[in-house]
Amino acid sequence: MRYTPATGRWDWRSAPPQGAGGIHHMQCVALGDYIYILAAFTGFFPQEPTVPRVLAYHPGRNEWSTGSSPIPAPHRRGAAAAVAYRGAIYVACGNIGGHGFPHSTSQRTFSRFTPPAGGGADGQWAALPAAPRVRDHVSAVVVGDEMVLAGGRDGGARSPFNAVVTEIDVYAFGSGAWRTLRSRLAVGRGAPVVGAIGGRVVIAGGEGKGEVWPQTEVLDVAADTIQTVAARMLPGPGGSQGRHATTGAVCNGVIYAAAGSGRQGGSPELSSMEAFSFVQPPPKCT
Repeated sequence: MRYTPATGRWDWRSAPPQGAGGIHHMQCVALGDYIYILAAFTGFFPQEPTVPRVLAYHPGRNEWSTGSSPIPAPHRRGAAAAVAYRGAIYVACGNIGGHGFPHSTSQRTFSRFTPPAGGGADGQWAALPAAPRVRDHVSAVVVGDEMVLAGGRDGGARSPFNAVVTEIDVYAFGSGAWRTLRSRLAVGRGAPVVGAIGGRVVIAGGEGKGEVWPQTEVLDVAADTIQTVAARMLPGPGGSQGRHATTGAVCNGVIYAAAGSGRQGGSPELSSMEAFSFVQPPPKCT
């Protein structure tokens, strides 16, 4: 679906090519004229295979394309983090197998996918230095020339919903090195909403330990400090609430979070949308 902030309206767009098991546990990354899905599951809980090929959506043409070759096995997984930086997409961590022990394994894998010059689902994969720790159901954002990896859990553990990760790892694109910040999340959370506004990273929602978390934390990357804030939300049909299994879309200093799940696990599925801003009234998305 497509949301137009100027009108506040949603409309249906072309659905991605998918089988009976659908496409889920993915992050959609905008780069150039396309939106990419590179690390996703299909099938049904708890044993879920990975989607084998890159999917690319062209909003202007309302068309999907599928990679002509499968994603190489070392780079194939679901529930990973993905960001765009200087013409390439970086995919961090993730899971092979789905949810829980013994059939799934959380990953440290870090990959770069470079689309062709004109964009599209075919491209080149490269292996990069592995992340400091395994995690899936994780999100990442770019701040300056670094990627910040926050939230997630070890989905291959015997109690995967409880195996949350509080460490925050940062990858420097220039040096190709990872580091772990001193700051840690006060609330470990899988599948959180994460977005960057300037040099600050907002981590909100997420699930774990039987809960869906309403708390919002704000990380100052340069200062290496984190604090829990009272989230100033724009009113949505469902009001401000905890949610997980969605992502944060940033426009003009506002983070929008739509849909997701309102309890730990896959239900209830939400149709509401919220937005976070450091200023009131929040800037308009144009």
